[in-house]
Amino acid sequence: MATGLRITDDEIFKLAGITKDQNSLPTKESHYYDLTEKDERNIDKELEDMMNGLDSKHSLSFFQNGQELSDQDKELLKASMRQTLELSKQLAKRKFTPKKYRNGEE
Repeated sequence: MATGLRITDDEIFKLAGITKDQNSLPTKESHYYDLTEKDERNIDKELEDMMNGLDSKHSLSFFQNGQELSDQDKELLKASMRQTLELSKQLAKRKFTPKKYRNGEE
């Protein structure tokens, strides 16, 4: 691919945000907005609360014609909500992290 585009592998790695050591495989650079273990735990807790809210009789119903969601639909909804929570957390970190803590990144 690089020869067809006439760019080097190093340029591709740089565009993808990946560093390459001479003696190892390419590794992903860490950014200030990457999720920490604490962020992951918070997302898991929020997601569990949301999923428990779907089973509650007092919750807002996401059911069609009074039918409950199938297990497959619940798993798809859970995966979608997880992705949304992770993305929103990363965007919030990008927007609200002061410039002095950004390690020279924009």
